[in-house]
Amino acid sequence: MEESSYRQAYGDLKRHQRLLAGTSETERNRMLQAVALKLETSQGEIRASNEQDIESAHADRVAEPLIRRLVLDEHKLAAVCAGVRQVARLPDPIGAVRERRL
Repeated sequence: MEESSYRQAYGDLKRHQRLLAGTSETERNRMLQAVALKLETSQGEIRASNEQDIESAHADRVAEPLIRRLVLDEHKLAAVCAGVRQVARLPDPIGAVRERRL
């Protein structure tokens, strides 16, 4: 990714952060559930892209231990989906005071 692409992605992230801040806990949890579902229904596409990334890494002579960490198999993808759903079940941290000092 080129620097201009990173800058664009960062700008998009900041805009979306403000939008998310104005949503309710229920809406945010629904969005997380939708993300998990989209990941599950897009597994073939995600894994095909990952295969291309792995092939590129091999062509670029990336170290094997790094390549092994890049591999996104069905078990890792399932763990990602489960993790997103787990986050949706956590208590909402927005507005919570964790520590107060005088």
